[in-house]
Amino acid sequence: MIKPRDRVLSVLRGEQPDRIPFFEDFGDLDAENKFIPAYAGLIARGTRPAQRRNPAQMIKMLRFLDRDIAEAGNARLRIETIAKADNEEIVRYENGAVWRYMTNPACTEPLALPLDDGGDPENIYMPDPSDLERYRKTGEDIAFFKAQGYFTLVKLHGFFSGAHYLFRRFEDLLIDMATNKQYAEAIIRRVGDYTVACAGEILNLGADGIFIGDDLGSTNSLLISPAMYRQFIQPWHARLAELCHKHNAFLHVHSHGHLLPIIDDLMDAGIDMMDPLGPGDGIDLNDLLPRCRGRMVIAGGISKFIGRMTLNDLEMHLKETLACGARHGGFIMRSEGGIPADMSREAFELYLKRGRYYRSNN
Repeated sequence: MIKPRDRVLSVLRGEQPDRIPFFEDFGDLDAENKFIPAYAGLIARGTRPAQRRNPAQMIKMLRFLDRDIAEAGNARLRIETIAKADNEEIVRYENGAVWRYMTNPACTEPLALPLDDGGDPENIYMPDPSDLERYRKTGEDIAFFKAQGYFTLVKLHGFFSGAHYLFRRFEDLLIDMATNKQYAEAIIRRVGDYTVACAGEILNLGADGIFIGDDLGSTNSLLISPAMYRQFIQPWHARLAELCHKHNAFLHVHSHGHLLPIIDDLMDAGIDMMDPLGPGDGIDLNDLLPRCRGRMVIAGGISKFIGRMTLNDLEMHLKETLACGARHGGFIMRSEGGIPADMSREAFELYLKRGRYYRSNN
């Protein structure tokens, strides 16, 4: 019997798996509480203050979803809750960034970032990435999930997203990138040096891959120009990819948006797997998968609007998308926005059942 880890590795190596791997999660905590209440909070997301750690429950969740990839911890900056109400939580990150997280509906917003008023990024506190105690439980989880046969990813801050999430507000960072390039580079370097150092420690513990969130696009375009990506972000992606490859591991980058103008740049950086590229961002798998074949695996293809589809439309979407993925290869099934809270229970059950069928029968 093929183990989930071997299935994912076969795709990353350009081989034909026994069936298309599955790497799904949920749109927000509201969706998790609706569909998997016993396992809610186990998946680390940008819209959640912290990941709930329970490896035994995570295994049950992976088996229930028939998912092939385990999140073996979250090595991002730690948080402390400074205020909490029924539908919101205000947290402070170790470097001083303060964010509000809300549920029902899920929403996030920065309240205070360390460089709101400018200043030297080097003067902003960051924890010691060589403190091995920070990774002790992550190392235990990596070993546990690999022993259970799962491909293991550990999540870290991305370079672009980390800069505007932890240090400088999004719009201010964009202005810096256009008008004060040295300052923008210094901010990104503060995040980048930390992420790369953390990744080195995690890879020494045997993780199969590093997962970073680095949203670079909107529905119809990029958030920054291709030239800006190549100047500010691509060198960091390449540095992290090289580090992963030295450990016989892989780099997984999460980015929403219409990324076609920089797909070749992303592949040139050495990124091994990207998600969740799909139709909602104007991306056609029939064009993208042949373009990426042998260079980068695409985890995606499933529309962000699956919660609004009729059952017949959902079935047809699964059938067509997974047939395309099987035909071209280099593909892992994943939705653009996670399983949404507006999906019906019947549609959720169909999604899991028929998704597995088409992953196995193409």
